[in-house]
Amino acid sequence: MSEYSQNLRASYEAVWGTYQQFTERNEALLRDILVEGEDYYAIEARTKDLDSFEAKVDLPEKEQKYKDIAEVTDLSGLRIICYLDEDATRVCEQLGELYDIDQEHSVNKNEQLDPDQFGYRSRHFVVAFPADRAALKENARFVGLRAEIQVRTILQHAWAAIDWKLRYKNSAEVPQHLRRRVFRVSALLELADDEFSSLSVSVAHLRDEYERKVDAGDLSIAIDRESIDIFIEKDVDLEALVALAEDIGYSIAPNHPNARDPYGGVISTASLAGMSTIDEVRTKIAEVVAKKEPRLRQVFEAWREPDRPPRLVVSKAGLARLAIVLSVEVPQAVALVEKLPFGPKLQSALLDVLRNG
Repeated sequence: MSEYSQNLRASYEAVWGTYQQFTERNEALLRDILVEGEDYYAIEARTKDLDSFEAKVDLPEKEQKYKDIAEVTDLSGLRIICYLDEDATRVCEQLGELYDIDQEHSVNKNEQLDPDQFGYRSRHFVVAFPADRAALKENARFVGLRAEIQVRTILQHAWAAIDWKLRYKNSAEVPQHLRRRVFRVSALLELADDEFSSLSVSVAHLRDEYERKVDAGDLSIAIDRESIDIFIEKDVDLEALVALAEDIGYSIAPNHPNARDPYGGVISTASLAGMSTIDEVRTKIAEVVAKKEPRLRQVFEAWREPDRPPRLVVSKAGLARLAIVLSVEVPQAVALVEKLPFGPKLQSALLDVLRNG
């Protein structure tokens, strides 16, 4: 190691703890402002360790480049991995509101990509706390510090990881007999990114169409994830079913925030019951409400035991699914429940009522 890199290392070692705290403060800020699952898939954070720092500044091309460690912009590094390109764009806009951006050292690799390059698409920002945030007492020690924040999609991140392993930055570096395969993989990932964004737009348009139809009273729309979501949000008969269930002792809870498939049960149940449109689901729910289906109370009574809480918690989708089961003939209802079980305790109570009610 050169005397130059050793001196810089000693300077960095003296303030490494402060940079570590700066990284942690930035990560906490981003997690507080951005919405997981909506704005981003994951946030990664790291403070460059001493050995990596010395190895960086000891590279021949870095010799005498830095007069002070403050000139090194990536000592504190964060990466925001987004689902779609439009999410990444939105996050970049939010970064502009949160930080002072060093435009001279920030780059958009999407725009820098030459025709003979491939894959490594992301946006890099060198940032510092703006005056109002830096003026806070808890941030006083971070004045003058900068962080590098990378923003990319999941597929851009996947290519960056593969690129790091292959270490090919342009077509000239790729062995001739592998070049076509590398370009194909890069093109497929970029195409997939674009297609996911296009699908997202199509889903938004479909939801708009469904909402217009539901608001107009036209429920002759296919049962799918989007139509069920809108139906559960808007339908008056389902709201009446909720009121009926709550009077009995059911507690209607929102979907769990981490539920990956909150409507899978009701969609599958409706399909197995022979229903293909939202109107058919609504009709069955309206029938249950109109006759104040007594088995709805019987299920609650069969579920309730002395050691259980006073209310049976289900989601709106779960309640709609229960109504579908109670609206069909008993043999079909039993078959539906056995094929698509509820939770163990509710399952036992429901089968008891269906078989013995």
